[in-house]
Amino acid sequence: VDLKDEQTTVVLNASGPREGLRPELDHFLDYLSENVVADPLSTRLEVEVESARSSAVWRTEYMTFKMKLDEAFQSGHDEGVEEGIEKGIEKGIEIGENRGIEKGIARVILQLLSAGMTPEEIAERTDYTIEEIDKIKEEAEAQACSVDRC
Repeated sequence: VDLKDEQTTVVLNASGPREGLRPELDHFLDYLSENVVADPLSTRLEVEVESARSSAVWRTEYMTFKMKLDEAFQSGHDEGVEEGIEKGIEKGIEIGENRGIEKGIARVILQLLSAGMTPEEIAERTDYTIEEIDKIKEEAEAQACSVDRC
């Protein structure tokens, strides 16, 4: 796997197929997946693991490392949540502004229609098509009907 970090990364799947593996690697994967000690390498690994587990210094270092990882995770999580909230607020404001603009335009078009202008005349003087103007009129009438129970 090339992670573009100038490192060589090897990914081992201890539960994957093992055909064609050297016995040493097969034993290593057994040790990782099932804690089976079967050869000199896994024996040495087991001795080192037990030594680390019984070491108060190692446990302290591990717990310190784990706490730092947890803090970094929480910090990243908090930053992500904060960024998400900010983006959500920005998007909400944008949507609200757009809806406000649309309602304002619709109100002006309805006022022009009430003043006697035809949809064709309004279309000639605005960027709106006759179909869009008719739709605004129909939506206003439907809304008025739902309020008045037509």
